[in-house]
Amino acid sequence: METGFRVRPKAIREQYESDLRETKEALGEANLQIYALKKFKRLLDEDENS
Repeated sequence: METGFRVRPKAIREQYESDLRETKEALGEANLQIYALKKFKRLLDEDENS
């Protein structure tokens, strides 16, 4: 009965690695969005100044 509550160390590591991968992907997407928004703002500012 007690063994049903135990978690294998390998399962914990797999979950950690999965969460880490998802977090890195989300950060990468956020960085791309920030870059695109900055680029868009620069283009708009250039257009207004010309």
